[in-house]
Amino acid sequence: MQTLTEFLETAGAELRIIEMGRRVQRVPRDSFLAFERAERPWPWPLLRQAWFGVLLHPRGGGVEPHVWFLRLPLDELGGLVQAARDEFLQRLAEALGLDGRPPRPEALGRDNPRLFQPREERMAAFHARVARDLRRPASVHYRTLLKYLTGEAGWDAWRGLGLQGLADLAVRLDEEANERLLAGAVPHLPAEPFAALGAALENGTVGTAVAEALLARATRNLELGEPDTGAAVAAVRAMAGARGRGLRNALLLRTLASPAARQPEVLAAIAGRCWEALEEGDIRRAFLEVLAANRSGQPFFNECLADLLFVPGVRDSLRASLRDPDRSPALAAAIGGLFSAYRTD
Repeated sequence: MQTLTEFLETAGAELRIIEMGRRVQRVPRDSFLAFERAERPWPWPLLRQAWFGVLLHPRGGGVEPHVWFLRLPLDELGGLVQAARDEFLQRLAEALGLDGRPPRPEALGRDNPRLFQPREERMAAFHARVARDLRRPASVHYRTLLKYLTGEAGWDAWRGLGLQGLADLAVRLDEEANERLLAGAVPHLPAEPFAALGAALENGTVGTAVAEALLARATRNLELGEPDTGAAVAAVRAMAGARGRGLRNALLLRTLASPAARQPEVLAAIAGRCWEALEEGDIRRAFLEVLAANRSGQPFFNECLADLLFVPGVRDSLRASLRDPDRSPALAAAIGGLFSAYRTD
């Protein structure tokens, strides 16, 4: 067996791969297999690794599916470091059950460097995505959330709402009247549920009505003398999967033109969740200029840019912008600091 996919399928499992790094989303089997065979890079690298969940359905029924969360290192071009995958396969083969079925994750050792535990909000998004894909009902928190979004109980009645309900909503905006309901609620949500909503919506696809409501709320915040950083981050994350790219881009340009953009949390949200927008020249140039002036200085510039330069979709555009003779002196100095850090390493 040359790949994890083939190994597990031969062991009698049906696989479902879910990307867990930049955005929680389904990865088609053929795409994942091509990645394993070094035929294509991982499209969503984060910290130079591929982060994904593996849902294993043992064939034959009667056994609960296993869930593994794996991280595999990537090379300079975003391809799989196959030695790390092969080492994991070796452990897997040694732990294979007597019935030939894949073992549970704990059988692979708690110290296994390829296993990880997602954050709570990521776990909620994973369960929501799997339930939707398998045509299973949403969690019990989903209906409670929908009732809250009507506003009938008051907007301060958000305590007790579960992250799972928000995650379920994010993948079910096309059901019932959810889009209209959420668009009407966005202007009224207190800071805490709005932040949680942003983290959930980054894994969904929002339509025009919700995107317009998000843009309007974000604009009000950004026009303040001292914009709220948490609200700016939440708006960027929520707009990450907007169907209308024009609305998303308008939000990012307004954010980058505001004082909030110099906060590392805001820049990290753009780089980590709206990285595709950096293909747009005006957004990329604004992002790089603000990144050079960020409040955490050169170390954050180096860290953020080094991570983005591993993303296949934006790597070439970013490299071209780094060589742009019209870049500002501040950006040129930050780029020089980045190269100096690489030479030192």
